[in-house]
Amino acid sequence: MKPLNQNKMKLYRFDDKMQLHRVRVYPYILVGICLIGLLSISSSPKHAEYEVPPVFLETYTGEEPFNFKVFKQFIVDCGIKYPDIVLAQAIQECNFNSKIWHENHNPFGMKVAKSRNTTAIGVNRGHAQYKNWRMAVLDYALMQAVYAKKVKSRKGYYKYLEHYAEDPGYIQKIKKHVRDHKGFGLSDDYLDDL
Repeated sequence: MKPLNQNKMKLYRFDDKMQLHRVRVYPYILVGICLIGLLSISSSPKHAEYEVPPVFLETYTGEEPFNFKVFKQFIVDCGIKYPDIVLAQAIQECNFNSKIWHENHNPFGMKVAKSRNTTAIGVNRGHAQYKNWRMAVLDYALMQAVYAKKVKSRKGYYKYLEHYAEDPGYIQKIKKHVRDHKGFGLSDDYLDDL
């Protein structure tokens, strides 16, 4: 029997059939760091030794004016897979002008998660409601970490999204948005979708 090497410890879990599986913690760590950062910023006292500028605090309260470039960068910073496809989903789902967007701060038309952790604070109009759009993006990151963790390609991600919406033409509409916006300047990978 080999001695346990502390530098190479890995996490494992048992499934329903008592099979041992390795747990990949990197997506969970990334989302956790984002959530801890948001919580520590939003809960920091106003009269602390270092006072957070009010403009920075507003970005986490849902009071900031929406800026697509900031939205796009936040998606990238959260480590969301295929950010150009996700941006196209936001355009398809709400175009930043729907009632779900304005009332729920929900750019993706997401429903409330029932079997995973969520950042949603409730339900409105049958869709998840968030404190602000940043919390919706973090919830999307949580969704990807749980349900799309095995997706390894753009083609695979489009296949995964086939069940995201009821519209049978959803994937073609998403691809059109990505194409029309030239991959949102994130990469030329969208050319493979043609």
